[in-house]
Amino acid sequence: MNIKESIASCYFKYASFKGRASRSEYWYFFLYAVILGEIIQFAVSMAMQQPYMMIDPVNGSVVYTNAFWITQAISLFLITIPSASVMIRRLHDSDKSGWWWLVNFTIIGVFYFIYLLIRKGTDGPNQFGSN
Repeated sequence: MNIKESIASCYFKYASFKGRASRSEYWYFFLYAVILGEIIQFAVSMAMQQPYMMIDPVNGSVVYTNAFWITQAISLFLITIPSASVMIRRLHDSDKSGWWWLVNFTIIGVFYFIYLLIRKGTDGPNQFGSN
């Protein structure tokens, strides 16, 4: 599956949490989401003529500007549900339930979760469908 097909598949299966997603489908969509977020950030910052974040001159802390919050809202709208959907379908490809996403709430679990996303899926059909 090429990058164009992966992105189209993720948006076509926007809220489908059934079935399986190949490694290429997941990782191409992940790359697309990162690039899209950066493009949105740049466009919003330019349109508003303000940086994404600034350093407060009084106490030196980071202050997020309106551009940051607008960017987050747009990205959340465009990417969150398709990302969750493809992530759960990717877990299904490893013959794991979508509930395995919850291991992210533990320190060691994050590494196991990344392993599940990286590893090759099960060959042939599994409880979540065929390849």
